[in-house]
Amino acid sequence: LPKAVSISHACLAQAVFCMILTVAQATSPWYKQPQHSLNSDLWKAGVIGLSALYLQLIWGALVRHTGQAVWLHAAWAVVASVCALIPALRSLKAFPGESALAKPALLVAMLVPAQLLLGGLAYAIRFIPDFPLGFAPGAALTTAHLGLGAFLLGTTLTWTLRAYKLR
Repeated sequence: LPKAVSISHACLAQAVFCMILTVAQATSPWYKQPQHSLNSDLWKAGVIGLSALYLQLIWGALVRHTGQAVWLHAAWAVVASVCALIPALRSLKAFPGESALAKPALLVAMLVPAQLLLGGLAYAIRFIPDFPLGFAPGAALTTAHLGLGAFLLGTTLTWTLRAYKLR
C-alpha cells in the first residue's frame, strides 16, 4: 500500500477506537446517572492531553511507515507525556476520593512511563544497528508499544469524558 494510505489507516483506526470508547462511556450506567458537580474545568486539560497524544500517534505512524520524523516523534513524546500526566495527577490531588477519575488517572500515571520505556526500546530495535534483540522479541516490543499507546489514548479519553461529566 502507499505510505499515505498506511499512515491514514493508523490514524483513522485510532479515531474509530476513540469513537467506540465514547459510545461505551456515554451509554454506561455510571454516565447515565446524575452525577454531582466538581465545579472544575479540569476536563479541558484532558482535551489538551488527548490532543497531544493523538498528534503523537500521527508522528508515530509517520515514523513506522516512512522512517522519517523520528526525532519529532521522540521529542513530542515528552510533550505528550506531560500533557497526559498533568490532568491525571491534578485530579488525584484535587479529588482523591473521586474514583471515577482516580482509577483512570492512576492508570495514566502508570502507562506513561511504561510507554516511554517501550518507545525507547522500539527506537533501539529499529534504528540502532547490532541491537542485541532478534526479530521476534523486537517485533513483540514494537507491537507492545503500539498497543500500549492505544491503551493510553483510550484511558486518557475515558478520564476526559468522566471529568467533563463531573464538571
